[in-house]
Amino acid sequence: MARHPHLVLRDTGETKTFTSTRTVITGPFLTPPRDDRQGHGQGLVASIRTAASIPDTEDEAERPEGITLEFESDPGFALKLESLERQRSGIELVNVREANDRMYATVFVPTDKVAVFLKTFERYIDEETESGAPKNKELVESINSVRRAALRSFWMDTKPFPSAAGGIWWEIWLRNEGVGTGVVEKFRSEAQRVGITVGQRLVRFPERLVLLAEASIEQWERFRNLFDLLAELRAATKVPTDFVELTPTEQARQIQSALTRITPPTEDAPAVCLLDTGVNRSHPLLEIALNEEHLLATDPGWTPADRKGHGTEMAGLALYGCLTELLDRDEPVVLSHRLESVKILPDEGGNKPEHYGAITAEAVARAEVQSPTRNRAICMAVTAEKRDEGLPTSWSAAVDQLCSGALDSNRRLMFVSAGNTPLDTRHEYPERNYLEGVEDPSHAWNVVTVGAYTER
Repeated sequence: MARHPHLVLRDTGETKTFTSTRTVITGPFLTPPRDDRQGHGQGLVASIRTAASIPDTEDEAERPEGITLEFESDPGFALKLESLERQRSGIELVNVREANDRMYATVFVPTDKVAVFLKTFERYIDEETESGAPKNKELVESINSVRRAALRSFWMDTKPFPSAAGGIWWEIWLRNEGVGTGVVEKFRSEAQRVGITVGQRLVRFPERLVLLAEASIEQWERFRNLFDLLAELRAATKVPTDFVELTPTEQARQIQSALTRITPPTEDAPAVCLLDTGVNRSHPLLEIALNEEHLLATDPGWTPADRKGHGTEMAGLALYGCLTELLDRDEPVVLSHRLESVKILPDEGGNKPEHYGAITAEAVARAEVQSPTRNRAICMAVTAEKRDEGLPTSWSAAVDQLCSGALDSNRRLMFVSAGNTPLDTRHEYPERNYLEGVEDPSHAWNVVTVGAYTER
């Protein structure tokens, strides 16, 4: 209990107007010059009418729910995207992409709303605002051309559009609004009719449904009313199993192929310094970025090599990210950083908990003595199971001291794992993650704590 009453300050506030120190500058939306207003507007109207002309059919299943248009801008200019969509009318901006300095937008227009959509362009031709400018000027003049969408209009991947005659795996993004119910069922039913193999897994987002399918271009062309459902197409991500199951000879061939495309980092490039179980640098993909003299250990009696595998795997991840992406593509790769390794764990047994902080500081010091002028980010995926509900520990305090530069004015960037789950509980994912707390020293204030990361 307090021995004296609390001090409460009253009526000390003063209201003042706020003036931002930053000036927000918003420029006008720029469109290319259109010298022939009538000709430009009438040309777009004619193109939309042509795209909207759908042959009559007695088969209800073959009748599309709308038309899908592809709009293209002039080089160096953007489309007025927000004006292409009319949510109340079901007119949906399906996707936007940029290529060759032009912007492309794919828009779905329900059949019974084509006239409403056309009216926007007709008003540009015939009507003016109070200032004398054509109505809908920014939208219409931002458009260079419009055509009926093709399969390529939905391709959103960085890879070139597939040209193979046979079937390949695609990542399908379906529209999840404005197309009624049963989107997936409609897709699967028609896919079965044309012989497309559809994966069982489905990822749901508020406006999109994502699944995988194996199909050829010819099969997509026979898919009735595909554009009623489709939002985007991407290349399906290759699974690592395809590479893991290669024979040693095949793996070596893949590695050599990758090395021909890789430009090693310069000797003075910044580094990722790994505090882990050591690294086996003899792997061809690692030795080009990890010099022998940068293989260190906190105990001079230890070998800096990796006997447990974890540090070597972390090295590959730190240098290349997902190896599947590296091996599955043909683009050149320029490495912009190097690796350093300081072994902080013995091959047998473990360190004493009271020494964790000192060992970490020793590891960082050894890397800095070896290359004192190098810029580096420190990566430590090693944690301890002890948890103190966020209270500081000797380890977290030592890490905070290192990163803040409290002792030597040398601030450091360190990434620390939020924790490590035991191998025998991996099958309990993701429920286990909700039960486990962060581990020491990831609760340190001055580190970047990483729980999980993926680009898949």
